[in-house]
Amino acid sequence: MPVVAVTGNLCSGKSTVVKLFKERGAKALSADKLVHDCYRDKKGDVYKKIKEDFPEVFDGKGNISRRKLARIVFTSRNLLKKLERIVHPKVIKELKDWVNSKKHDKGLYLAEVPFLFEKNLDKLFDAVIFIDASKPETIERAVYKLGISKREAKIRIANFMPAVTKKKKAHFIIRNDSDIYELRRKAGAVWEKLRKMQ
Repeated sequence: MPVVAVTGNLCSGKSTVVKLFKERGAKALSADKLVHDCYRDKKGDVYKKIKEDFPEVFDGKGNISRRKLARIVFTSRNLLKKLERIVHPKVIKELKDWVNSKKHDKGLYLAEVPFLFEKNLDKLFDAVIFIDASKPETIERAVYKLGISKREAKIRIANFMPAVTKKKKAHFIIRNDSDIYELRRKAGAVWEKLRKMQ
């Protein structure tokens, strides 16, 4: 079975869909987890560079506050780009290595990659699943899940490529605008199509 990317904009339901595929036996990697691992590796170059460029996001124990970091970088496109230049090279290399290591394995492998199209990584994968949800819905989810204001949510969403552009590039689109049962049904339908791509 193929190596597939799962993407979508802020709080569209990417992680939930990946979880549903894992219930069916898929193996998965999260780009966000790779980023968080970089933040926790106090001996790593990424951690050291963030400490140098964003010292205000560290707590008394030397841990990076992801919430503080997000609030800073999402208010300035230049600061966001600066952080991406620090973090993305390592994360993208690890992601590429993982994808290449799975190309000839049996089973379905998923990579959850929020910045897939923004970084032109879609060509790495055999297929791309885009998780779609309305902007008002994703804003409400972000307020509830991330504890941010509607204004902050709108700013974060604005930093992503428009959903309409991404949908044109995706192989499969799963609309997440109902309940978990409907989402599970839609994920199951895509699963069956992926099984035929071997």
